[in-house]
Amino acid sequence: MVGNAQHLARQHTTRIATPDTETITQALVTAEINRAFPDEIDATITGYEWVPAHADLNWANLTCPECWILDWEDHGLAPPGLDAATLWISSLAVPTLAERVCWERRSDLETRSGKLMTLFHCAKIINDASSSTDPVFELTAREAAKLFAEAKIGHTAARESHAEPARPRPPQRLFDRLYQVVIHESPRLRIRGCSDRRRPNSRDRRLRCLGRHRRAPRPCAHG
Repeated sequence: MVGNAQHLARQHTTRIATPDTETITQALVTAEINRAFPDEIDATITGYEWVPAHADLNWANLTCPECWILDWEDHGLAPPGLDAATLWISSLAVPTLAERVCWERRSDLETRSGKLMTLFHCAKIINDASSSTDPVFELTAREAAKLFAEAKIGHTAARESHAEPARPRPPQRLFDRLYQVVIHESPRLRIRGCSDRRRPNSRDRRLRCLGRHRRAPRPCAHG
C-alpha cells in the first residue's frame, strides 16, 4: 500500500482533487480549519508542490489480500499528505490501525502540509453537526487537541524555514471549545444501526467497513 501511494504521487495530472466532491483549494482548507478552530492557526500551505492524490483513500476503497485501490472519481492534485490523512481519519475507530497508518505514512503526516491535511479532516468532522453521534467524533476532537498541545502546527513553518520560532502560546480558546464539544455537546456515543432513516454518507460506510474488520494489523516495533 505504501508503494502504491508513493507511485501515485509521482504521476502527472492537471485535474484538481475533489475530496467529498468538493474541489480542494487553499480557501476551502482555511475555511474548514478556521470554522472549527477560529483564529487558532495559520492554515496556509506554502512551500509544497501539490501532488496527485486519490482523495478518498479509505478502507472501503481498498481490497485485500491483493491491494487494489478503487473509486477514482475524486482523484487529482492536492497538498501532500491528503491521502495519508484520509486513511488515518478513516482508521480512528481502531486505534492500533490508526497508529500503524501514522507510522507507515509518517513521511507525509509529519510535514506541515500533512499536519494541516490531518487537521483539515478533523475540522470537517467537528464542523458536521450530524457526526456528533459517530463513535469517531470524540476521538477526532481529542486528536485535533493533541496537534495543538504538542505545538506541531502553529510553529512548524518557522522550524522548516530554519527561523527562530516564537514562544508557543497555549491555545486556550481551542481547549475550551473542544471541552465544550466533547463533554457538553456530544450525546452518548453510539453506532448507527439499521433504524437510521437517512442515506449513509462516506463516513458511515467507512465505519461499517471497520466494524466488519475489527482486527487490525499489529503495529511495528517503532509504532
